Amino acid sequence: MRLLGIDLGTGSVKLVTLDADGVERSVASEPYALSSPQPGWAEIAPDVWWQALVRAAARLPAGERAQVAAI
Repeated sequence: MRLLGIDLGTGSVKLVTLDADGVERSVASEPYALSSPQPGWAEIAPDVWWQALVRAAARLPAGERAQVAAI
């Protein structure tokens, strides 16, 4: 069994798989760009987050992905 952690940061999504004891088993990340239409603003389309998450997840080892039981 693995747990999947997801961190949507300001410049990338980061993924980690943990075993039942909380030991880190694998990590992956995917960068993305924010839009700043006005000073002090930061925007990103949810689809950009989703696509980055999908790409990062594909970088995790297949054996780890297959064991994910919870997010």
